[in-house]
Amino acid sequence: QVQAVVQKQIKQVRESLECYKAADQKDKVAEEEYKLSLLQTFLPKPLSEKEIEEYVEKAIAELQPQSMKDMGKIMQWIKVQTKGAVEGKILSEKVKNRLINL
Repeated sequence: QVQAVVQKQIKQVRESLECYKAADQKDKVAEEEYKLSLLQTFLPKPLSEKEIEEYVEKAIAELQPQSMKDMGKIMQWIKVQTKGAVEGKILSEKVKNRLINL
């Protein structure tokens, strides 16, 4: 539950960071980057791209998805296995790319 709250805060800070970058507000950018670095200390170390791809392959082998409709099952399986060590957006992209190539 704590990880979910921290991840939600990280998402909000990243959105703010993008807005401040677009508005060229360097002082606010620095502040948001600092907040982001603090929040990330409360999460497990993020997985590398290779590790994420390995989890995607394991999930596909175990769950044997038939189509893109099974994407949610794959995503949930990986999230449980990785215990929050992968960002949803990145995971979604990897799973989608893999399921397209079934």
